[in-house]
Amino acid sequence: MVGSMVGNYSWVEPYLESPWVKVMGIFAPSFPAPDAAADVSGEAFHHFIAACAGGAAILAVTSVLAAVGVLLRSCCCSGRRLQLEAPSVKPLICMAFMTFTLTFAGMFVYLLVGHKGVSLTMDAVTHAVSDVTSAAEQGRMLSALGAGASVALNSSIPKCQGSARPFLQQFQRQLESYIECVDQYNSDMEGIPEQLRDLQTSLGEMSDREMYSLLAPLVLVLLCCLAIVLAVCATRSTRGSGRCSNCCIRSLGPLLFAPAILIVGAATSVEFGFSLASASFCKDVDTNALTYIQHFAGNTTYDISRYYISGVGTNPLLDQLHEANETALKLESVLNQFGSQTAMLCSDAGPAVTNISAALEAAQAPLNQVHHLLSPANVYPLYKEAVHDDACSTLVSGLAWLVLIQYVVGIVCLPALAYMADKFLDEWVRYQASSASRGLLRTGSGSLQLASC
Repeated sequence: MVGSMVGNYSWVEPYLESPWVKVMGIFAPSFPAPDAAADVSGEAFHHFIAACAGGAAILAVTSVLAAVGVLLRSCCCSGRRLQLEAPSVKPLICMAFMTFTLTFAGMFVYLLVGHKGVSLTMDAVTHAVSDVTSAAEQGRMLSALGAGASVALNSSIPKCQGSARPFLQQFQRQLESYIECVDQYNSDMEGIPEQLRDLQTSLGEMSDREMYSLLAPLVLVLLCCLAIVLAVCATRSTRGSGRCSNCCIRSLGPLLFAPAILIVGAATSVEFGFSLASASFCKDVDTNALTYIQHFAGNTTYDISRYYISGVGTNPLLDQLHEANETALKLESVLNQFGSQTAMLCSDAGPAVTNISAALEAAQAPLNQVHHLLSPANVYPLYKEAVHDDACSTLVSGLAWLVLIQYVVGIVCLPALAYMADKFLDEWVRYQASSASRGLLRTGSGSLQLASC
């Protein structure tokens, strides 16, 4: 799991998170309506994905245009006019400084918000795994208690004759009804703990390397900017001719700068499309979550989710436990009325009656615990933390900051910096070729036309 960042930045987190959910929601397409969940073809969801992809394609096109501009600049012939004044490197240094500042600031914001999002998600999922696993274990315990009582009762029935047998058969019917309810609960619970543990494992495997992999485009921008600054500064500080640096910058255009812009554009486009989908989902997160679950999950999962999210309907798991509890109470009442009488009529029934009474008494604690674990008061806060507070706030904001910074530094600043470096070195080469650089002519006296390129 990704560790937390050093320092306390809680004071700044609201300013980093709050604006983006609303801003991204302005550009996001509408999430499929609830009635679209019944459409087996999923046409509404296909249109939604296409709309999000369309927004991502717009960013991709701008990155292609920026890369083409860098390529065209690399292919342009140098100017023919003599440069009689030394070109200023200050605009380029200012642009480089702004690019570095924005890049590092974007990395910091992404890591700050991203670490918080992973931490919140892991806490909620870990809590959910613990509760659901415990609920499943309690269900198996209830099943084992019922099975043990059933074995004891079934072994005593053949040994008892006369008036004792009808009582034992009544005990048997009610005990089988109890076991059937518990077995149905265990059947519905089967697979849920494993699914949550798989999710927990996937999140737990989100190591620092995988977390930082999304920063690869920004690192690539930093390398490109560093190459530009080093080439320009080396030429300016040594007062060389600049021809080698100029050739290097022009060669890096198609070899490094243009591919880097395309890579940043592709990554930004994918992240922007995902951000649009997430923001649309979060506009009405409860309704959209139920729509998604109804379309892609089974009816039982939808009924359970609707019960917890909207408070509508019933929870099949709790219904089965409630029925099992009612059956156990009825059986306990019958045992209290006729248990002693049955044991007097048939001495072999005594151990079975005692066993059933002990099993029913032992079942109360697991039943109460499962009711608590699966109660809305315990489950809904986990959903709210994971979905409302994390997915629809922290994660959307972190991804939006990453998209913005990548677009600005990778598709705006990097091409501009490459152009400024090429222009500076072009002017530097012409300045070094002029008489003004050797002090033979005064600067400001005009420019001379070269005979050839």
